[in-house]
Amino acid sequence: MSGVLSNLSNSLAELVTAAGPSVARVEGRSRFPATGVVWSSEGVIVTSHHVLESDEGLQVGLGDGQSVPASLVGRDPSTDLAVLRTSARGLAAPAWANGDDLKVGHLVLALGRPGKSVRATLGIVSALAVNDSLTFSELKALLKTTDGNLSVHARKLEEAAYISCTKSFDGRLPKTEYRLTAPGRRALERYLDHMEALIRATRER
Repeated sequence: MSGVLSNLSNSLAELVTAAGPSVARVEGRSRFPATGVVWSSEGVIVTSHHVLESDEGLQVGLGDGQSVPASLVGRDPSTDLAVLRTSARGLAAPAWANGDDLKVGHLVLALGRPGKSVRATLGIVSALAVNDSLTFSELKALLKTTDGNLSVHARKLEEAAYISCTKSFDGRLPKTEYRLTAPGRRALERYLDHMEALIRATRER
């Protein structure tokens, strides 16, 4: 299992390097930047509707490090999509894969650009696969997520019997600890098979 994860880790790093230039930072709200995707080389960026608190004063951070102003082309709350346009040209649009074979439950590599660099995560199950156990605080720091998001996803994985949760005390402090279960490890192995097939298909294109 460790050898498979090591090979997968190297392959995923290559995918992040290849896809990174197509991931943009969108500054459209007061607190945290969001992420957008380069839709065309002519400066079109697609992001989420809910991350834009205003239609003006928008900035987009590109893969080469530059930050450029953006104008809102349109937004659709019903699909939570928004389209931005910048003056930048020659942007790296991603090579879109065929999504017909995707199913609920497939492993997803999520990319974001909260700062100047790209951040990637595979989530809770993959983190627990290479650790005997992790506390809530350790998972939160590793995945760089919020208490609420982590709690929701951990509860769903626990309901699916993919992870187990143990609550105890470390001195006087409450301690929540998670472990990957046997069904969770089997599910991850199936996910790894899907991801390796995706990597092979990408390399053969």
